[in-house]
Amino acid sequence: VRLAGLRPDVEMDFQVTQRLLGAVIEKHPGYLPAYIARAELFLDVYEDQYAKKWFLRALRRNPRYPPALYGLARQLAFRFRNPEAVKRCREALLANPNLFPAKEFIARVRMGDGEYAEARKLLRSVLSVNPRRKEARGLRAVIDYLEGNRKGFEKGMAELLREDARFGRPYRELAAVLEEHRRFLEATRWARRACEVDPADFRNHEVLGRNLLHLAREAEAREALERSRDLDPFAHYLGNPLRENMIEVLSHLEDFVESRTEHFILKIEARENAVLSRYYGRFLEHSYSVLTKEYGFEPEGPILTEVFHRHEDFAARTIGLPGIGALGACFGKVITLDSPSARPPGAFCWASTAHHELTHVMSLQLSKYRVPRWFTEGLSVFAEREFADWWGRDMDRRLFDALRNGEIPPVSTFNREFRGRDVVFAYYLAGRMCEFLRDEFGFPKILDMLRAYAKNRRTPEVLKEVLGLDPAEYDRRFAAWAEKRVGGLRIVPRWSERTVKRMRARLGKNPKDLEARVTLAWAWYQRGDLVDARADLGRALRLAPEDPRLTLLRGELAHRDGREDRAEAWYRRFFETGSDDMFARLHLASILEKRGEYEEALAQYEAARACFPEYIGPGNAWLHLVRLRRGAGDLEGAMRDLEGFVRLANTDLPHRMELAAYYESRGDWKSLAGILTQVVEIQPLGRKEALAVHVRLARALRRLAEAERAALEYEVALALGIPGDEEPGVRVELGEVYYLLGRREDARREARAALERDPELESARALLRKVEQP
Repeated sequence: VRLAGLRPDVEMDFQVTQRLLGAVIEKHPGYLPAYIARAELFLDVYEDQYAKKWFLRALRRNPRYPPALYGLARQLAFRFRNPEAVKRCREALLANPNLFPAKEFIARVRMGDGEYAEARKLLRSVLSVNPRRKEARGLRAVIDYLEGNRKGFEKGMAELLREDARFGRPYRELAAVLEEHRRFLEATRWARRACEVDPADFRNHEVLGRNLLHLAREAEAREALERSRDLDPFAHYLGNPLRENMIEVLSHLEDFVESRTEHFILKIEARENAVLSRYYGRFLEHSYSVLTKEYGFEPEGPILTEVFHRHEDFAARTIGLPGIGALGACFGKVITLDSPSARPPGAFCWASTAHHELTHVMSLQLSKYRVPRWFTEGLSVFAEREFADWWGRDMDRRLFDALRNGEIPPVSTFNREFRGRDVVFAYYLAGRMCEFLRDEFGFPKILDMLRAYAKNRRTPEVLKEVLGLDPAEYDRRFAAWAEKRVGGLRIVPRWSERTVKRMRARLGKNPKDLEARVTLAWAWYQRGDLVDARADLGRALRLAPEDPRLTLLRGELAHRDGREDRAEAWYRRFFETGSDDMFARLHLASILEKRGEYEEALAQYEAARACFPEYIGPGNAWLHLVRLRRGAGDLEGAMRDLEGFVRLANTDLPHRMELAAYYESRGDWKSLAGILTQVVEIQPLGRKEALAVHVRLARALRRLAEAERAALEYEVALALGIPGDEEPGVRVELGEVYYLLGRREDARREARAALERDPELESARALLRKVEQP
């Protein structure tokens, strides 16, 4: 094992080392250091799943073995699962409080979150035991830099380099944290310094390459990444997949088609360029004009925008690893995006994603890349709804639940939420926070906050300087604002595990605590634990038999059991108390529908919608109302409800197409153009369906005298490939639009192209005669 442990310093064959360790484990299966050495060997060659297997084998023999817990943290970090990694480190520290690498790992994560005080506290605890530990001293110097103490940073690094002239790791650590904070130019500077101090460390060149890639200096990035691969002693086994993916995607980018607009460089794959360059160029310039006016700021450009047909290529270009859930990313002067074809039709709106990422350009550059993640993400989410009301991210139910559970994250640690599994809610919540700031203080204060961050202020300082609030007061005011927005929803909260734990503790002190009993009864029901739900319901009924919440729960239990008569009785009794609940209304409406009592069912669905107007989840009232009104012959009423639904369902394609058919049948060209524009902003690519959308939209725009947009849609339809028998007619229509725009040569070209395909087409001849008149 001691021989295997020399791996970083002497080159040993991977298989030889494996045999050495395998022999130890076979003869001494209880010797856990051999398991750890084997796991770390797999981490060295980037086989992190095999590493995980050996760490877990060690933990099966000793669940509290600190090296295995810390090793799992490293493996989780390799997969960007830092919250779980921190949890593993804390478990390791419970078993061994002096496991310094675990404390340093948590300190790095907190530095990435901008929580420098906690990081310092962890490092102090390391240095109080081992004052000479280089790794902790290096991280302490990094915090000095991040807090603006350049003298402290330089002094700390000078001391470390006097002791070890090749100790460039702190420079790499600084570059990595700056990269996480999106301060890529600074990160590049310090990654270069790391390479100068220790040019043999392949990790230094990898960090340099990543940050050069973020700056769109792609030739330099490739050189640095390939240098890292050449220096990596284990690259010939598998190679770091992040690095290898980035090198591969750089090769792929050489085949992209480049085009330019006033403020943007567009790179799009050749197969999609003819269509997407038309849309992205036009849309991004419009988005740019809106944002620069709102922010009063012209960002440094041009802004490189790369659009990827395959999500895996986008992910590799962005972080080097497939599987990320993001649709776009921004690096200040570089935007990377999923193409509409990278996801299934209706999975996302490419236009809102592009606007979101361009908003990052504004907030990053205006703050000199010092804006915290919660604020830049919040501003981008907020900008989506401000740009188009149907782009909103509606998670009001989650906000309602978080308020009731007392689980709104404090602003002081909000950045952590963007690492966890609940990152989608973090985005939504950050957007709501920016809406709160606009409502309570005005948008100019948001701009003042960005300028304050540009001075390297921390969030508590910014809140005090710009808003006159400390973080705790900010949290209270936001919670009060949010309560006004969603507190009136008439639904039962979904109780969290922390609330369940808290309620059980309360019952341990007071078995007659009614609130705890009612909460737990509902919590068990929500988890499908009907035995415990009924048990706590019975105990609560003995305390308060007329409590409406218990009456409602009795109705829900009866409905789940299929006892609809009993469910209806309990629901009606619940409503008689003056209480209300959306799901009770929906369930009662379905019972009435089955009996053929359609008028009352309709009334119940309307009442359900009033309880929670923005609910569009399973069984939502909007679509039930559309169905019932259509069945009753009220087509106009059904379509009004469908319009309300699609305003909330921001990527729903089928119902938008249904509305398009309705508008077309009525000759409502303005509404038709509006709804088909939304369809195009969701999915402009495809075959038959997409072609029909573009031609129908073009014809509606012609009727509205929007000739330029009509020309664009005809051009896109032709670029996608109109079926042969339809192409001549579409070319004539495009030629007519060109003629209206004064583009006579383009009109002549389209007329002749139509006649080449159909020499007898009279409309093409008429267009040609008109164009050739003096």
